[in-house]
Formats: sequence, structure tokens, C-alpha cells
Amino acid sequence: MRLISLFYLTLNQNGKRPKLPKKLETLISETEEEESTNKLSEVFDLTESDLDTMRFLIDVFHQCTEESPSDRLNAGDLHEMILSRKKRE
Repeated sequence: MRLISLFYLTLNQNGKRPKLPKKLETLISETEEEESTNKLSEVFDLTESDLDTMRFLIDVFHQCTEESPSDRLNAGDLHEMILSRKKRE
């Protein structure tokens, strides 16, 4: 709980999204995705399903940390995203 509070405090103080590690950011970069995916798969022994889940979580992170609060996901939208993803699995 403290880590989450610190995360939001940092976000609110700076008005900017906290940076993810470069390896995670490149995972969703279209230009570097294939190379990044191969490296992460090998280094962390991840399946394609694991990588898909990581991409989903990074996307949620980005949508929840938009600079403008009005552009962020609300709880209802987040809940729907998670339910929709769960139904696909």
C-alpha cells in the first residue's frame, strides 16, 4: 500500500508519468517490439501469453497515468477492460 501511495504522490507532485524501465517501455514500442520481445522472452523465460499480459499491464499503466486527470481511465472503464480481457482468456 505504501508503494502505491508513493507512486501516486510522485505522479501528483510532478504532473508527469513515472518512467517504466526501458525494457518494459520498448516492449510496447512498435519499432522495437519484435527485438524487445525476443530478448525479454529469453532473459526472463516468458511465454507469449506472459508477454501479452505485460503489454496489457503497461497499457493500463499508461492509461491510468495520463497527465490530465480527465484523460485517465476511470474505475468503471478499468473494470470493463479487466473483465473483457478475462473473458478472452
